[in-house]
Amino acid sequence: MIVMLLLACAGNILVPLVCIPNFELIYQNDLPGRPLPGLTQWIIALRIPLMILGAAWPIAGILTVWRLKLASVLWLYLPYLLSLGQILITLYALFKPMLVVIISGPVDVHP
Repeated sequence: MIVMLLLACAGNILVPLVCIPNFELIYQNDLPGRPLPGLTQWIIALRIPLMILGAAWPIAGILTVWRLKLASVLWLYLPYLLSLGQILITLYALFKPMLVVIISGPVDVHP
């Protein structure tokens, strides 16, 4: 379970580090002048705190088991679920502007 928690948290560190800057370039080049949703702007602006939060989940899980002296894997589920939730919210925020374009039609970049 700790390995799964570390893998999920690696995603929480890599997505802000690698993916968010690439998505930001896509938005600037392919969606010029189109406002981004608030959640997407928030994710882009707070990518460093998101990386720190992503690193905190495995530490919280390990400390919870160590400090409470519980051998139960159930105590690792909460940080694991929170980590997966963070990944899902981040990916939703990054893909939402493109889904809106797909649903509403192409953007005229040369008016």
